[in-house]
Amino acid sequence: MTLRRFSSRTHRLDQNFLAEQLKGAKSYLRIAGYFTSSLFEVANEWLETIPDVKIVCNVDIHPDDLKVAQCRESKMLGRWNANAIEVEALLNRDRYQRLDAFLQQHGQAIRVAPDSVCGFVHGKAGVIERADGRKVGFIGSMNETRNGWQHHYEILWEDDSPEGVA
Repeated sequence: MTLRRFSSRTHRLDQNFLAEQLKGAKSYLRIAGYFTSSLFEVANEWLETIPDVKIVCNVDIHPDDLKVAQCRESKMLGRWNANAIEVEALLNRDRYQRLDAFLQQHGQAIRVAPDSVCGFVHGKAGVIERADGRKVGFIGSMNETRNGWQHHYEILWEDDSPEGVA
């Protein structure tokens, strides 16, 4: 059992933690105050290969991410979407193409916790299950965004003990 600490001041969290843990992972379970599709600019190559991804975030979603998600849901349900033309323009940008492809592959992997039910979601934690069945839990200050993993000053604690994972 190991407890490791990371600081973005001394380590690139996206490379020294996220990439190392997500390569070949079987599942990625995450709660983060904020999510934006900028995450796919950081971790798409790893996330797209993980069979089980679940991300829970608060209702403060970027409007363009929401439009892409709503359009994807409409397509899955065989419904017409009033924002389709606007979304088609967004899909010319790489990050929105990646969000759309991710949602197409993983369905409702990104869930929004309504303030009325959960209160404002601000916690940041996750559990990653590796291909060999080992699990690692982590908690820290980073949101599920490019800025959170690459640009802001953030701290992270990794814990592979059964208690840390639970």
